[in-house]
Amino acid sequence: MATIPPEWQEWFRLNRDRGCDRLGLIERGLAQGFTAEAITAVLEGEAPSRTCLRLPGAVPAEPSPGAPQASWLHWFQARLTDPRQHPRAWRLDTPLAQVYEIPGFLSAEECDVIRVAIDGSLQPSTVTQGPADYRTSRTCHLRDGDRALAADLDRRLAELLGVDPAFSEGLQGQRYAVGEYFREHTDWFTPGTEEYRHHTRPGGQRTWTVMIYLNAVEAGGETCFRLLDRSFTPVPGLALAWNNLMADGSPNPYVLHEALPVRQGCKYVITKWFRAEQGRHCGGPDSGRWERGDPVVAIPERSRLPGTAPSRFTDSDQPPRGPVPPLW
Repeated sequence: MATIPPEWQEWFRLNRDRGCDRLGLIERGLAQGFTAEAITAVLEGEAPSRTCLRLPGAVPAEPSPGAPQASWLHWFQARLTDPRQHPRAWRLDTPLAQVYEIPGFLSAEECDVIRVAIDGSLQPSTVTQGPADYRTSRTCHLRDGDRALAADLDRRLAELLGVDPAFSEGLQGQRYAVGEYFREHTDWFTPGTEEYRHHTRPGGQRTWTVMIYLNAVEAGGETCFRLLDRSFTPVPGLALAWNNLMADGSPNPYVLHEALPVRQGCKYVITKWFRAEQGRHCGGPDSGRWERGDPVVAIPERSRLPGTAPSRFTDSDQPPRGPVPPLW
């Protein structure tokens, strides 16, 4: 294990504990020049100073210092979970996670307008930690291009959950061309890690994710929740919403998901992440840096592939944490 830098050892453990494919982790390590024996030793070992997250359990939620304890049950009972609400959200038939479909959340005309806005200000997508090739789509921060459109969508998505828009991050749009993808990841931050401390002050833990498809894809581009044995095919205007946490506020490992490669055509989505506390929303305190994709984490120099530039990560959700998400 001494041959693998501490940052990469932590990355392997984080992704292992999130339930990512073991073979994929080993392949990523081999690509970085680590030996199979050293990688296996890390994967089979224990983290020296933190509690591991293992399926189906989870680690306790970790509130921000000085902040009031979040009302986790409030998030678990968000407005869209009530079948009497409009628009109606339909829950995936599983006790393992709160995953909902909201058909027709946006009209065809609204989808067209948003796609034009996305095309107007794209930049490479980022992750909070990990190699740049873990997520190959392009992203835009809608508020930068069309503030009125972003504000209207912020309001509608916040109403869907029954919360103030201040409990959210800036709205993002993503475009995936042929061959582009976002590998398996979770949107929550791992309590007890530097990633958690860095990305939850301010704002706290991520709670719900809402993603809306803006077009049909000729082939590929599905959103796959492997641990739930379910994939969703892009349908214009269809919204997917999932709670990243358990009822007690601990991370839910079953919401591990990935955006499969587009095989033909192009894929457009918008994504909104909600937070347990205020402080990350557009225009709020310290929100500007995050909104632009934000924190920067570079792979250690000695671990970087020859000829590649430093990688930026934010999720906005990875390696040192690469094959797993993180986060978007």
